Amino acid sequence: MGLLKVVLPVVGLLHLYAAFLAFTEPAKVLDLLSISHEVSLSASTVYLVHVLSGAFASLGVLSVLSYIMGSVSRFKVGVANLIFHALPAVDAHFFTKGATTALQTPLVACAGVLTVSLVLHLLEPGLFTQDKRKRKST
Repeated sequence: MGLLKVVLPVVGLLHLYAAFLAFTEPAKVLDLLSISHEVSLSASTVYLVHVLSGAFASLGVLSVLSYIMGSVSRFKVGVANLIFHALPAVDAHFFTKGATTALQTPLVACAGVLTVSLVLHLLEPGLFTQDKRKRKST
């Protein structure tokens, strides 16, 4: 069993937890993103946070379900997760002024774990597992 098969469901559960928090407490999420002082908590802002939390939850469900998918689909879900974590981390570091490390550090850590998992997934079979077609003849 590959590392990506274990990492993606864990990341998916974290996505579902974050989406639940964003859906129930949008003001806390905006405060974590350090944009609550720039954006008023209007009905349209709450709606946007709810829509984005739905997209976040969808990726979380897809990541959890990747455990029963094939390796090609699992790789695609892993790349989508990597993009979903790497781009906000780059934005928080270079473009968003006043971004907190409370957001940036978990994104970079998760992107690093996903990158290692994807590289090891590309090296399979043979690094940690054996090919199913290659059996020792007795």
